[in-house]
Amino acid sequence: MRIVRYANKVPLLYQPGACATSKAVSEIDWRSYGLDQRNGAGVPFGPMILFIHVFGIRIPYTSESKEAIAPVTEISEEIKAALKTAGRSIKSFLNKREKRKKISEKFRLVSTILPEISEKAASITGEGNIPIEGVLSKVANVIFITEETAPDDNGLTVKAVVYNYTSSPRSFTLIADPPVGNLVGSQEFEILDLAPAANVSFT
Repeated sequence: MRIVRYANKVPLLYQPGACATSKAVSEIDWRSYGLDQRNGAGVPFGPMILFIHVFGIRIPYTSESKEAIAPVTEISEEIKAALKTAGRSIKSFLNKREKRKKISEKFRLVSTILPEISEKAASITGEGNIPIEGVLSKVANVIFITEETAPDDNGLTVKAVVYNYTSSPRSFTLIADPPVGNLVGSQEFEILDLAPAANVSFT
């Protein structure tokens, strides 16, 4: 993890160890928020940037050079409270990512195994391949979205395919929200009564 410190819109580039922001980060047990941390103390590990901005009329600094914020109890507690709020959001994000990873793996396994079962069954019975879409919907029981990104003259083109592998029709709105840049085309896509085992794509 990289800690980026600011005070009154000014970056603090030196003396991170003496700063109240760095100490507050080190004193929180980030393991309860899903991050790796040795013995529940110190700066956690992982591909993450933590941006901390302390704003106020009279910020106490450790020296006249204003390179670090003094660890005043009231300020440290407020920083910790803000970090814990951010930690809960991080935990929620990590849980959703892990859930999506498990669903993706389940979908991949089922969609790989069922065609082979269908083929073997067809060879035994001497009939044609058995349609597996309905079975896949019952077994997988997920709404699955795949995304493909490709560069073009205007930036990037994103194609999303929505699969309804549940046992009933589904209706929802797919919202495109790019983290950077301007979106060309529609931002919301209405999906009405997508039948089981059916799919629809958007670009």
